[in-house]
Amino acid sequence: MNRYYTQNINYNTVFIGYYCGYYVLNYPKYSAMKKKNSVKFLTIFNSFSETEKKEFYFFVKSSLSKTGRDFRAIIDKLDKGAEGVIELQNMYNNRTIWNRLSELTRVAEKFLVIKELTEDKQGYSLLLLRQLRKRKLHKTYDSFYYKSEKELMDAPVSYEAFKKLSELTQEKFSYVLAKGSMRDFQAAYKETSNYRIVWFLLDYLSQLTELAQQKFNNLGECNLLAEKLFGTVNFEKLLTEIEKDYAPFYPYIALQYYVLMGMLNIKENKYYVKAKEIFISNTKKFSNEYKTIVYFMLINYCLNVRNLKIMDVDDELFSLYDSKLKEGLYDDLTATNVTLNHFRDYIIIALNLGKYDWVNNFIRKYVPLLPEEYRDNDTKIGYALLHFSKKEYKTALKYVKDVSRNNYLRYMDSSRISVICNYELFEYEKCYSELDSLRHYFIRQENIPVLTKQLVKNFIVLVSLLLHCTDSPEPARMDRIDIEIKKNRPTLALKWIKEKIALLKNTADKRKK
Repeated sequence: MNRYYTQNINYNTVFIGYYCGYYVLNYPKYSAMKKKNSVKFLTIFNSFSETEKKEFYFFVKSSLSKTGRDFRAIIDKLDKGAEGVIELQNMYNNRTIWNRLSELTRVAEKFLVIKELTEDKQGYSLLLLRQLRKRKLHKTYDSFYYKSEKELMDAPVSYEAFKKLSELTQEKFSYVLAKGSMRDFQAAYKETSNYRIVWFLLDYLSQLTELAQQKFNNLGECNLLAEKLFGTVNFEKLLTEIEKDYAPFYPYIALQYYVLMGMLNIKENKYYVKAKEIFISNTKKFSNEYKTIVYFMLINYCLNVRNLKIMDVDDELFSLYDSKLKEGLYDDLTATNVTLNHFRDYIIIALNLGKYDWVNNFIRKYVPLLPEEYRDNDTKIGYALLHFSKKEYKTALKYVKDVSRNNYLRYMDSSRISVICNYELFEYEKCYSELDSLRHYFIRQENIPVLTKQLVKNFIVLVSLLLHCTDSPEPARMDRIDIEIKKNRPTLALKWIKEKIALLKNTADKRKK
């Protein structure tokens, strides 16, 4: 990045800001662009909690920082300036300030690495074992290795545990080689080979499962090396061999394989059934993190089946959601990424089954977990969906009118509720207006899944035809909407649209008589 230094301006206070892509020193105090986040060090520093800031304060003066400088005077000034400006009064010239901040960036990066290392117990163990090996401290190595291995073996099953076991046994193999112990060579090689292959298979099948989901959403690439390898391996035969000779590893590899096969063969329910059976049989061995991953792999399969209208899986989906919550697994509700936060999904599936009390209790219990920036909007959407499902249209509209439609899911839900409620309340002009706004919104948005766009597009087409038929139920118009419905395209609120058309036809037939 280019640096730009203003020269010829004298100020008692030095300001560091960011403007038009350039770092600016001595920038005028009235500048609107003078935020701490603009400087790399400050971006890192501002991410620290108050406790971490205190830890960093002592770290910079310790021998671990290896700078030989005392940065405490600068750090003391960091939180003292209006609008996040650093104020370093008469301390340094421009170049010195820049150099000090660059040094502090490197110190902050080192602080983060050491912090991560102290929190990553197994990473710490691997590095310590490597040092013990290099120093030929065999007795200490053996004692610490078996302690680390036992902790991993006793820990609940997770992807991370298998990865760490793979890394740990590889370290042990390097240790045996360094010792030159031929007696231990074969056992060490077998152990590390097995764990490395198990980790590879789990990671590889997980990657393919993610790719299958991306392809379902029209996001994945084709002709990846991972796919080519999968087509050349007889995994059914491999699973048979694993079950026979390496039984402890079988459930985890088989579970991942059957989930993948379910995604690749969406109409064949047998793979999902096998995966779920293995999951239920082994769930007590799994870590919460691993259980959450498996739950959502099963949920994604069911959602794909549902979206393609292959079969009715709402009962199965609700069972998965409810079981997950009962196990205390609700980290997804804290996610700030709208596509990863499934708050609305729980509600929609439960409402489809008429579980109004469950939804009401769910909203009350889990709304506090939502990210603060989502909480108000998602609460309103949740209650709007609840009252809408109960056909309390005026109440639903009251909730939905104040929703900030700041992502495509909120916009879609709000529009659908608004259109249907206004139709039921005979406010047809409001329906036309809402459909027009919905159409223009989805035209402008690029990063929306293709299936969602299809659902909305077909909803707009069918409801527009429904409104025309409502205005004037002429046979030609009724025939046109019948033709569109028979195309069986994925559509929002298709059941409701069919009900309204049937009602119009029935009314028209009665008038003829």
